[in-house]
Amino acid sequence: MAATRLFTPAFAMLTVVNLAYFTAAGMVLFATPFLVTGPLMSSTAAVGLVIGSFSIATLLVRPYIGRIVDRVGRRNR
Repeated sequence: MAATRLFTPAFAMLTVVNLAYFTAAGMVLFATPFLVTGPLMSSTAAVGLVIGSFSIATLLVRPYIGRIVDRVGRRNR
């Protein structure tokens, strides 16, 4: 049985990309209340509305995007 390596350059790149994505998603949740209540001068109820609508939109859109990605496939460079 041939030994395969887990820590390959592709694995390291995938790990870095996932870290960047989840950091950005966390920053959106952290920064949204400051943006909505600060420069946009809205109430805290508007913060809940913004975050809730973002969550609902992602739940509705992701299945369709997943099907498109499965159909089209990955782009090769």
